[in-house]
Amino acid sequence: MKRHSRILAIVLTLCMVLSMLPLTALAASLTFTDKYGTWEYVEEADGTITIIGFTAARKNIAVPAMIDGKPVIRLGDGLFKNNEEITMVVIPMGVREIGAEAFSGCTYLERVELPDTMNAIGDGAFSNCAVLGDLYIPSSVTELGQGVFAYSPQIHVTCEIDSAAAEYLQENRTEVPHFTLIEVEQTPAAPAGAEGVAKGDMSSAEPSTASVSIRWFWRTPCRI
Repeated sequence: MKRHSRILAIVLTLCMVLSMLPLTALAASLTFTDKYGTWEYVEEADGTITIIGFTAARKNIAVPAMIDGKPVIRLGDGLFKNNEEITMVVIPMGVREIGAEAFSGCTYLERVELPDTMNAIGDGAFSNCAVLGDLYIPSSVTELGQGVFAYSPQIHVTCEIDSAAAEYLQENRTEVPHFTLIEVEQTPAAPAGAEGVAKGDMSSAEPSTASVSIRWFWRTPCRI
């Protein structure tokens, strides 16, 4: 009787542990290959895709927006971590989240293009990127983890004045000493595919006393 009770207790404990795991951890991974390389992914219960691994075939890559007819919405934790091949990554519209340390330690990564559908960026997502330069964070991002840009000495982040990213930057000035806050305005003279913005550099001003000197420029999405 005691033995049966012990076995039942083990089974119940195992069931509890499995119930606490995210669905991604329980799903079988699949692969998808395009001209940029091979993507490892899992299909979530809601029919969306999380990419969890990548083997590069090119230096400049574009993340797929769809895989097997299903939308890619998340880049998994550590997706490109310590990658020594990629130099530029374009993330498509529809992707909502970048996992923790997704780009951490990418030695030669110079540029990442984020979509206006992005909502969350995980802990250390762009940390330890030695040559990562200009990075635009769209106002759609409302959640940023800890140390998102830590130990990336060349990074210069641009975001809108009233965004969550702006608040993060002003609270973490030692992590990101160089950043630009902008105001986005509508203008009928914008070139096709570009966005009109008014730009002010606050990289050397204190958050409490900073003033923004406005000037127009065009932000055009990169293409590969």
